[in-house]
Amino acid sequence: MTQPLLEVEDLTISLGSGASRVDIVDGVSFTVGANEPIGIVGESGSGKSMIALAIMGLLPKALKITRGTIRFEGREIQALSKAEMRRLRGAEIGMIFQEPSTALNPVFTTGAQLVEVLQRHTRMSKSEARDRTIELFRQVGIPSPAERFNDYPHQMSGGMRQRVMIAMALACKPKLIIADEPTTALDATIQLQIMNVLVRLRAETGVAVVFISHDLALVASFAERIQVMYAGRLAETGPTDLVFNAPNHPYTEGLMHCAFGLEDDVTRLPTIEGRVPSPSHFPKGCRFSTRCSHVRDMCHNLVPPKIPVGDDHLSACFRHTHFQTVTS
Repeated sequence: MTQPLLEVEDLTISLGSGASRVDIVDGVSFTVGANEPIGIVGESGSGKSMIALAIMGLLPKALKITRGTIRFEGREIQALSKAEMRRLRGAEIGMIFQEPSTALNPVFTTGAQLVEVLQRHTRMSKSEARDRTIELFRQVGIPSPAERFNDYPHQMSGGMRQRVMIAMALACKPKLIIADEPTTALDATIQLQIMNVLVRLRAETGVAVVFISHDLALVASFAERIQVMYAGRLAETGPTDLVFNAPNHPYTEGLMHCAFGLEDDVTRLPTIEGRVPSPSHFPKGCRFSTRCSHVRDMCHNLVPPKIPVGDDHLSACFRHTHFQTVTS
């Protein structure tokens, strides 16, 4: 078996300690192969961005990895020094942040910021880094790239700033890109353009991508495998076609209904009743139990295991016949 590019195993990220400890992310496991696009989907508060920050070694000081491991090409990320992590970020793992307005430095031109990234991680001269930056701008679809090199972030539209972020993530030809809600702040037309850029660049460069979003339909259009998260736990995981066409967890079914329910003849917008609980109010058992129409007594006290429901398709729900048979 070929070793995965990225391995996340039993990852638990906690706030506080002792009796006041809360697991913001609880026991999450997945892998990413070389050149593979996978998706992580879930509502705000599901822990998606915390996983991204943990992979990048950028967790806030208040949060700590208390269990599990993250390996990149077999190297355990938690064991790397700060200097080693700085070399890894940008050079081997790139990240596209949700809001480029806050990710880009407003007092430097966009071109200068890419030049700095290239010179920090490569042996390029300043002129070589400038040429590479202009080529990257062209690659991500920024018009008149040589002229836009000297633009400050505020002189660009939201879509153009996000293209700069994509160029920055690709600058040093990383093996993996983490795209954390890269289209959320954009309108539908620009969102489609950015998605097309990501699809084209992945095909051209072969980079693996972890695409994070709250939009199941958007993720399904890009990823080969999907991880559905709810309140810090994986609810369902599997190949895109299986999760997309045969959702098994009640939460995934709810997301699908919200994404595509408008195509039906309905008089009310489809929603999932309630909201993701705050970490201080996570239910004891299944964290979706307070919103689930299939809830039963055991859901309030026991954490459901991930049950096989298809080929490489897992769902963490007690309603499955397979689990009932095993435990009877």
